[in-house]
Amino acid sequence: MTTGIAAVEEWLHQQEPDFGDIDPDLDLIEAGLVNSIQAVELLVVIERAGGAKIDRREVEADHFRSLRAIAEKFFAQTSEPTSSTPS
Repeated sequence: MTTGIAAVEEWLHQQEPDFGDIDPDLDLIEAGLVNSIQAVELLVVIERAGGAKIDRREVEADHFRSLRAIAEKFFAQTSEPTSSTPS
């Protein structure tokens, strides 16, 4: 688990301390862990954890559906390892 997702998960547990473990594929919106107001707060948590400002015009509700969706949208590695393998 990345540090960014750990920060998101910690924030979610602060919102709902009795929720327990959060499956990476759990629909956070359907489970009631994230609503429209909390999504704005969550975006701030993601920005702080990722160290970069996020263009809010490019953010959709589905980006907050699950921990996996958050990781893929906001914390995906932008650089891939380069290897020069002879063909």
